[in-house]
Amino acid sequence: MKVIIIGAGIAGLTLAWWLAKDGWDVVVLEHARGPRGIGYAIDFFGSGYDVAERMGLVEDLRKLEVPFKAVEFKGPLGQSHGQIDYATAAKFVKGRLFTILRGDLEAVLHEVVSKIPNIKVHFRETVNAIEERPDGAVTAHIRSGGTEEADLVVGADGIHSQVRRLILGEEASPLRYLGYHTCAYLIDEPELRAMVSERCLMICAPGKQLALYPTRNGQLASWLVHVSADAAIPDDPQARVRAEYADLIQGNGNEAKIVKRVLELCPDPGQDLYYDQVSQIELDEWSKGRVVLLGDACQAVSLMAGQGASMAMGSAWVLADELRKSKANPAEAAQNYHQRLQPEIKDIQKTGRTSARWLVPTANWQLLVRRIVFAITSFPWLGYLLQPLVAPFQKSVVKDSL
Repeated sequence: MKVIIIGAGIAGLTLAWWLAKDGWDVVVLEHARGPRGIGYAIDFFGSGYDVAERMGLVEDLRKLEVPFKAVEFKGPLGQSHGQIDYATAAKFVKGRLFTILRGDLEAVLHEVVSKIPNIKVHFRETVNAIEERPDGAVTAHIRSGGTEEADLVVGADGIHSQVRRLILGEEASPLRYLGYHTCAYLIDEPELRAMVSERCLMICAPGKQLALYPTRNGQLASWLVHVSADAAIPDDPQARVRAEYADLIQGNGNEAKIVKRVLELCPDPGQDLYYDQVSQIELDEWSKGRVVLLGDACQAVSLMAGQGASMAMGSAWVLADELRKSKANPAEAAQNYHQRLQPEIKDIQKTGRTSARWLVPTANWQLLVRRIVFAITSFPWLGYLLQPLVAPFQKSVVKDSL
């Protein structure tokens, strides 16, 4: 059996590993020039942790853990908005949690699939057309010329999926904009790194938040998110970032100095600046015949849900599991994968929409409520009262299916 996977991100690479393990010949096509290094920090737990454990990758990933001990929330003038101790947060999920850069997770997956002979990864490639033949085979027309034939084609090509457009048509509008824009970039400046120290510093105001945290190599990673009524990506993201966050520069304290320098160091357009809208993908169908969608292409939960990477790995595992059960009938496996996962995805998306309002509060009273919640978590005997709120984040599609 042969599969063509469009997209060499977290979902596509995870699926490639599992299918190769089951004896499939795997071809991965990725439109980017090479592995993506840019990305923001992700809390890695739940389904993703369980899949990584079964792949034997947890220890390798833990070595790449982002080295901060607490998340500290500050106002523009330096006023405290609360703190979350990372060790306390990890206890809620029995220690099965760590923070890693998304790019580092992808790099580990690239490394492991590169060692498997029946996986071939081709960069600067994607598909222009997909045809399912009467005999059951699928023909993929490659952008650079030529064709590839396979028993299954998987579109794991992200929230703006080309494969989704090819099988569902341009009229499909599954994108649900959540009302935020976000960006991320790396900063290499020792003085700024020393000011942030061993913490994740979040500087907050109604409708926006700027986060900085240390990386293993002495750099800082930034992650910014703000409310935007307009979903369209600006022509000049650098200018938009500098204008949007300028009002966080207040007074002469450390926070003002930090924000000012972070905005000065925002990369020029075309350099390593990640900028996108915060959206979800809601689809009633995830496949058409022997062409199936995976990850953000059909089930983006948004970074506000905090489970995108974990669910990318979890959904890849579930699809591989269904293909293992119905190897002679990939179309049936695709339908079973959809029916098995969609209820979980809908729940996570709902949680993501709710949590977004508290991750980036738009009113001062919401900031106050959030501060009170953080204060509760600082007391272990009170923090466990929040366990019911944490419970959904401990669910795993992998564990539930064993």
